[in-house]
Formats: sequence, C-alpha cells, structure tokens
Amino acid sequence: MPLCSKWLAILRSTPDVIKYKVQWAREAGTSEEDIIVTGSWTDHNTLINIMADPHRKLLVERGVISQEDAERYRRAWEELEAAKERGF
Repeated sequence: MPLCSKWLAILRSTPDVIKYKVQWAREAGTSEEDIIVTGSWTDHNTLINIMADPHRKLLVERGVISQEDAERYRRAWEELEAAKERGF
C-alpha cells in the first residue's frame, strides 16, 4: 500500500477526501495561506504535507515508517523544494 494510502487509512479517511479538504479546512477555520491545494492525492505537495508534523510523527508512532526514514523523507522533500526555488 502506498504511503499516502497508509496515511489516509490511519486518519480513517479515503482518497476521496481530497475532493472536500479545502472546504473542510476553511470550515475548521484554517487560514487560506495554510491550505495546500493539490491536483491529486499523489501530488508532491500532499506528500510533503505527510512528512510535516504532526503527520510524520503519527506515521512513526503507528509503525508505518521508521523515525530515520521519516527524517530522510523530510530532508529529501525540503531539498527538492529548495532546488525548485533555485530554478532546477
């Protein structure tokens, strides 16, 4: 099962939740600047969100990934984002 699917299962959700996440985030009082809109649930913005706290901690606590893997994934996404900002 892909990491995104495992994460959604832990949250007792389904991939269809993506259709509603912006609406729900707004209803919950999330500021517009904190809402990440993605084209699909496998989009890299969703994956980097999974590697952000508290989601990364939850994945480690539930034994889906190790602490070392969580940190490695987080660093890789940060490096990718930094490279994109530099135009690579």
